[in-house]
Amino acid sequence: MIIMQPIKFIHMADTHLGFQFYNIPERKRDFNRAFNWVLNKSIKEEVDFILLAGDVFNTNKSDPETVAAIYQMISQFKLNSMEKLNREIPIIAIEGNHDRSNYFSKRSWLRFLTELKLIVLLSPKFNTEENSFDFVPYSENKRNPGMIRIKDTCIYGVPFYSSMINNFFPVIYDSIPDNSDTFNILMMHFGIKGQVKYRSGIKISKNLNLLHEKVDYLALGHFHKQYALPRNEEWIFNPGSLETNDAMEIWGIDDISYPRGIYLVEVKDKKYPNIRHIPCANGESESSEEIPNRRFCKPLIEIGRSSLRSFKDTISFILKRLIIHLEAKGTTNLKKNDLELPIVLLTLAGTISYSRLEVNINELKKQIMKKYDVLDVRIFSGMVNSKIDGIVVDSNSEKSIEEIENEVFSLLIEQNPDYEPHKNEIIQLMLDLKSSLLEPKPNFDQLKNQIKSWWKAQISLQNGDKNED
Repeated sequence: MIIMQPIKFIHMADTHLGFQFYNIPERKRDFNRAFNWVLNKSIKEEVDFILLAGDVFNTNKSDPETVAAIYQMISQFKLNSMEKLNREIPIIAIEGNHDRSNYFSKRSWLRFLTELKLIVLLSPKFNTEENSFDFVPYSENKRNPGMIRIKDTCIYGVPFYSSMINNFFPVIYDSIPDNSDTFNILMMHFGIKGQVKYRSGIKISKNLNLLHEKVDYLALGHFHKQYALPRNEEWIFNPGSLETNDAMEIWGIDDISYPRGIYLVEVKDKKYPNIRHIPCANGESESSEEIPNRRFCKPLIEIGRSSLRSFKDTISFILKRLIIHLEAKGTTNLKKNDLELPIVLLTLAGTISYSRLEVNINELKKQIMKKYDVLDVRIFSGMVNSKIDGIVVDSNSEKSIEEIENEVFSLLIEQNPDYEPHKNEIIQLMLDLKSSLLEPKPNFDQLKNQIKSWWKAQISLQNGDKNED
């Protein structure tokens, strides 16, 4: 057992501050709230430092409002930690791919925060002549420090290098000194292959595993999903993002949502650190062990019902079904800054009896937002098919245009059982209307009256309907 000064820290990444998800202004404030929650949590836990493993900002072109909000949060955090703990809690960061829109750019907002002494930015230079990283110890007058020591813990940091990082693992290994008396942390920004489907990552190679001889805790960022590797012998940790950055993180691959959050780490014996993942909640949370996030609802509604003969009927049906997932408007009166005011990710599925051209997503969204307390609605209709749109006429038979028209019209009418008794009359009406519409200057008022008169004579009176409208 190696005795060392106990340390406690929080590891977070991918805060993406300034991200206006779905172009909703309130979402930027959601990201700020999650970040500020972690800052306050670190004071309550009396941690020694905070690790920020890249993608602190969503873009290097962040607007003044975002930068001002972050400046205010961190400044207040430093004052609060001094007041409650009689010391400041250092925030130690590296640059991710979002922090520098162009990898070769020399400036980022993280450097601005460093110059204001709000954070410590680890940005070691790569020495091409010696093929090594200059892990220069941090001091206020060092522009590119690569390491900072806090108690018996050494923290090294390497910024984002894209897929080139594969080539740097041996260099990093050689650049980190042998020091078995300290707990050694390495902060980097890349994803591990296989942890997020359909996203490329870095393979756990021999060269990556070799780092474990000198690194006790590899603090990653980049992928927004939480994971710890390898199983039962974890030393590679990725906490996940602090807020939802994409619908896929809620939907997930195979409908499995991503776990996300932060790591709270306490080390007394370097071989047996106590590592706890604090997850993100879906909405507000009364627990101090969950990070409040914007609530997301993801209902799947089956609309392939014979009773739904138009999209107007379908909208009414959907509005009734959503009550299962949402509170009716007028009973909650939630404001936009209330995290319980949800974003609805609605999936529609099924085979409808009317044309898919009738499916008006914008109108459905309008009606949902009118009826319910929601921040936004996103509707996915890729799983909706139509019986009508799927009608196929045998192309190999030698039929005339008139015969094909009659067959198509007949198949269309047969989709609605109520019209079956009047099939021949309706086919003739459709043929008459087609001929009239092909005239150089169709008289639309006359056609409208023709349809009303036909309906009254052929359908309405036979069904006992006296309403002429």
